[in-house]
This record gives sequence, structure tokens and C-alpha cells, in this order.
Amino acid sequence: MRTTLTIDQDVLLAARDFAAVEGRTVGDVISAWARDGLTMTRRTSVCENDDWLSTHGLTLLPRRDEIVTTADVNRLREELFL
Repeated sequence: MRTTLTIDQDVLLAARDFAAVEGRTVGDVISAWARDGLTMTRRTSVCENDDWLSTHGLTLLPRRDEIVTTADVNRLREELFL
């Protein structure tokens, strides 16, 4: 279905990055995100199983009130591995 929406720039940029990586369209990505949000019964923490994560060498960054884009991830990689 074709429609016109006003989407915040940070969301659109994140969707474009994600779509490019996944080989999907931006519309497919945003639709999937919206569908996931509609079916979510409660917001769960990503850190519910910290022990499993740390055992496997994974450390999560603290939650932020912004969308993390591919550019953000690449910048962090450069800072960590220089």
C-alpha cells in the first residue's frame, strides 16, 4: 500500500542503513519495525541474561535515547581498534 508519512530523519537514516545491510527496501524495514512494535506485549531489557552475554565475551553498551546508526558503529570501531 502506498501512502505518505512524515518520518523523523534519524529513523529514516537508520532504516536506510538497515535496509542496505539487509538487502531490503526502506518500506519493508519500517513496516517490520512497526509490526514488531504493535505485537510487543512489554518492553524487555536486552540484558536479561547478562551472565550468558559475559560468558561469551559480549559487553553491551548502555541504553541511549537515540537510534544507533551504522555510522555510529563504524565510528566506535575506529576508536576502539586504532
